[in-house]
Amino acid sequence: GLVRSATATLYTYDFIVNVENSEDSFGPVPYYVKLDGVLPSVDQFTVHVAPDQTMCAAVDGGSCVAGVAGFIDGDELTWSAWYKTSTPAGTLLFSITTTARVSQIEIQYHRPVYEPGWLIKENGVEVYRESTNGGNDMEPSPMTYTYYNLRVAPIPFTTKSELKDAVVAC
Repeated sequence: GLVRSATATLYTYDFIVNVENSEDSFGPVPYYVKLDGVLPSVDQFTVHVAPDQTMCAAVDGGSCVAGVAGFIDGDELTWSAWYKTSTPAGTLLFSITTTARVSQIEIQYHRPVYEPGWLIKENGVEVYRESTNGGNDMEPSPMTYTYYNLRVAPIPFTTKSELKDAVVAC
């Protein structure tokens, strides 16, 4: 007889440093990444450049898992860090693969100064590009950024405040 196999469509989101974060010695310092409000599982991540400053550190209530980067371990109270020299512009830092197309991505960082400007690609096609980073502020800590309206065309905003104003206006 005829055998049919159901093949799920996979969506891979590549996170490429487009603009280096502002801190002098540290690169990105994320606590977690959420896709449409959900923490992906560890096996959905491909970490292309391993965190070389801190693989995992926990704040009160968090718990690291040996050998697992804090930002992918499913615990919102753990984090990872890279040295700045390991994350120059153009670095493919990590990818996340999912069976559903994503409309928003949320990343929490230790401080605004640790947020780079991202280039995010879906299956190799640009869906989000920032031309600025999180700035020089050390507070608030932690700081959460949400990247909205992922689509197959660059978002025409040049600063985070322009994007925020546009989202508020919607």
